[in-house]
Amino acid sequence: EKNIARKLRGYQNPDARFLIVHDQDSSDCKVIKQKLVQKCIESGRTRYKVRIMCHELETIYLADLKAVEEGLALSSVTSLQCKNPYRQPDNLPAPKQRLKDLALQHRGMYQNIAGSRAIAPHLDLRNFRSASFKNLLAAIEELIA
Repeated sequence: EKNIARKLRGYQNPDARFLIVHDQDSSDCKVIKQKLVQKCIESGRTRYKVRIMCHELETIYLADLKAVEEGLALSSVTSLQCKNPYRQPDNLPAPKQRLKDLALQHRGMYQNIAGSRAIAPHLDLRNFRSASFKNLLAAIEELIA
């Protein structure tokens, strides 16, 4: 976070566009976004979007349990999607821990980076159970337009 302005300023491609994604955690999302936007302004770049994820990035994964099942090679996880609390994952507290627990219950394991890399290719881009995910995709579409 401290180096955003420097990194954006130093990027060589003049046509580059930047998407800054940050977890909300337990902070005020408006304050976080304001700080990140200020860093982007300081960089002198004008093609950027800042998106704050509800709670944690793992919320997106809990909104697409089929991707979790496929990415982590679990079984019988997709069927939980229509049940509480997975219908509205943005409302879940501690999504990262929930995902770890879910994987363990189904004889699997979730580790932050490796798990994200395994799940991401399976995400359904039309899945809008998570408002955060929907807003993230909208920001990407705006940047590439």
